[in-house]
Formats: sequence, structure tokens, C-alpha cells
Amino acid sequence: MSVLLKRQNSKPDVREIFAIILACISVVALMNCGSGNDYTHELGTAPGAETRYCVAAQVGQGGEQPSPTTVKPHSAPPYEAMFGFDAQHTHYNSYEHTLNPTNVSRLVLDWTTTAKPLPSPGLSSPTVANGVVYATSNDGNLYALNATTGAVLWSTCIHPYDSTPAVVKGVVYIGGDGKLYALNATTGVVLWTTIIIGSIDSSPTVANGVVYIGSGDVKGKLFAIKADTGTILWIFRGENYVQTSPAVANGVIYFVEGIGKLHAVSATTGILLWNAYTETVYSSASSPTVVNGVVYAGSGDGKLYAFNATTGKLLWTATAGNEHDIDSTPAVAKGVVYINSLDGKVSAFNATTGAVLWSAALDTKFPQFNFSSPTVANGVVYFGSSDGKLYALNATTGAVLWSVNPNAGPGVDTRLFDAPLNTPAVANGVVYVELGGFKVFAYHLPG
Repeated sequence: MSVLLKRQNSKPDVREIFAIILACISVVALMNCGSGNDYTHELGTAPGAETRYCVAAQVGQGGEQPSPTTVKPHSAPPYEAMFGFDAQHTHYNSYEHTLNPTNVSRLVLDWTTTAKPLPSPGLSSPTVANGVVYATSNDGNLYALNATTGAVLWSTCIHPYDSTPAVVKGVVYIGGDGKLYALNATTGVVLWTTIIIGSIDSSPTVANGVVYIGSGDVKGKLFAIKADTGTILWIFRGENYVQTSPAVANGVIYFVEGIGKLHAVSATTGILLWNAYTETVYSSASSPTVVNGVVYAGSGDGKLYAFNATTGKLLWTATAGNEHDIDSTPAVAKGVVYINSLDGKVSAFNATTGAVLWSAALDTKFPQFNFSSPTVANGVVYFGSSDGKLYALNATTGAVLWSVNPNAGPGVDTRLFDAPLNTPAVANGVVYVELGGFKVFAYHLPG
């Protein structure tokens, strides 16, 4: 009943359709998972073993380690990261100085990790911090992987789905199993949990010692939770589900509720400051991005919106999806807004005026499953597409610099469908991307 109420006045959710299709792919892949190679790691189960959902860890549990214990990675920037890279959701990594428009075309596969796929795909994306990749799997585990080798450092069962990990001050925060989890980033042991009413599609955002996360129940809520103890500080009670991730800037929390309702609330008290609406009757999974006093958000009407972050006044709108949903979150870097839309296009807009700078039509096969948000680093825009490819585009011109179809590798059957890739992460000259909740790929420069 809750699902029916949640989606009232909206068209069928393409993310739910995608889940059904990718579930079929998972079953086929499970039947076809073959032998790997020297850069492939299998997660969770021994080759040929029956795959089962894990039992969720309690406080003080977790941190299962492979044997023998893997050598720990060296510390490397970024040292903290979350969905959208930072609390503002800029999707811009200013620490990246290795990959650039002149050498990104030389990227090759470095390593992969694979879990035995189960028919329960998710849209969580990998987070990279301190030389570790944190990624969820549809076997119910959160994995910590050595960012250099892909070797498993630890795994903890939390039953995540769409929630992307946040890593701040040595703690991993993630939604799963109806709870917000805090885990030791080095060991994977659960430090505390807080029950969140309803399902959790929202990714946690951490700022100034507080974790902010939304709930997916019919009367959606935004929670502010003390980062060190898990104590609930306040709850903002809305009117509809909150599946997006909140953005935080200058003491204000911005998040989208239900069908295109944008809220701004005080980070300290949870009191509503203002709200605004996008012109849509359709749901969207696009989270807000806040840069230089402007809130950017995609919408179910195929438009990109820019609002004044202080007053909520609409500054401009731009058509990006040709009346198709925008489920990706805008990336903003150096005065340009980048967005991926469900008509198979990636577009760039002037952040001040909304004028279109370029638009690249890349996916004509299954554009309705373009959920990946762009990631920008050192003049390159990276994103996963529903044609099964990972792309790197010139951030200034939109020209394709590099693309690869990881799905064509060992263990994935593409006869039915090229499963789309989730939002990529870029750190220290390596591009990381996850396929449907059961395979992580890492690409680097050779040599």
C-alpha cells in the first residue's frame, strides 16, 4: 500500500522498472560468472558457493576480514567524501591532478571486484577516501576495498540499497536495513545505529558533526543525527517521501520531497526557511546542489532549475531532458552546471544564466535508465550511461575523450541488456564505477 501512495500522481518510476530488468541480469550473470584473472577479486562467497543474503550486523559487530589479512592502503586524498563528493553535492574533485583531457584516452582496466549477484540491484555509488573504496553490494554487504589493488579490507552486512556511503573523520555513514549505520572506517565494526522510519533511498550528508538523511515513508522525514553518538537532534516532518540526498551549505539544509518540492531548513533547528516548487507532476531522484548562493536541481519535467539559496526565488530554468525525467544530480564546477538526463544526453549550462554551452547525445539504446550523475575532475566530465558505457568528456567542449563498456568483460552476459553504471568516483588518477550493485571497476593510466 505504501508504494501505491508514494507514487500517486506520478508516472511509473523508471528506477523500479530498472530494478526489475537488472534483477533479470543479475540472475543471468549469476549463472554465467566464470573464472576471473589476476586483477579480479570475488566478494562475499567462494567460487561456486550458494549466494545468500547476509544477516545484518549489530553494534560492535562487523568488519569481516579475508584471510590472510590484506595489507592496509596508504593514506591518499580525498580524506573525506560522500555522495556528490562534498556536503554541497558539487560532484567536483579539485584534488585530482593526474587525469586530464590530454591523457584520459589512455585509461585501461586496473582491477575489478565481483560479488555473486542477487536479484536485488541498487543504485549506490562508490566512495573513495584515504586510499580506500567503500562500495555496497546486493549481497547485503558494505565492502572496503584497497583503492590500489581492489583487495577486500573488510565487509559488514547492513543491507543497503540506494544509499551511498559518506566517510568523515574515520567513520563510514550509510543507510541500510531501515537504519542509519556508523562504522569504523578502518575495521568495519558498527559503532552505532539509529532507526529511520521507512525505507532509505537517501544518502547521508555529514557536516559540522551532524548527519542528515531522508526517509522514504509516505510522510517523509529529514533527520538530523549527532555524528558521534547517533542521537537524533531534530526531525523535519514533510508530506511525502524523501528519496534524495540533502545538500548542506552555510547553515542551511536543502532537500527535495516527493514530487518536486524543494525545502530549505535550518541546519541547527530544522525550522523551515522557505520552499519552492518545480513545474512537474512526476517524481525525480535528482538531489540539489548548492554553489555560490545558488541551488541547482533537476526535475521530472526535464528541466534544470536554479534558485536563490537565501530566498528560494527562481533564477532560471533550462530544458535538459526534452520532457524526460532528470534523475541525476547536477555537477557544478568553474561556473558550469553539468547534468545527465533520461533522453540520453549530457548537457552543460552557464551556472549564472542557464544558457546552454553544449549538449552531447550519447545513449540511444536505453536512455530512460540514465541515473548516473556527472563527476567533474581536472577538466574532464565522467559519467555512467545506460548503454553500458563509462564516458569521459571534455568539460569545455563536450567532446568524447574516452569510453569503455565494462559490461562486456568476463562474468557479465549482455545479450539481454547492457546494464547502466552508477555515478563514478575519481581519485588519484583512477576512475571507479559500480555496475548494478555487484561489480566494481577501476581504470588507471598504464605504466
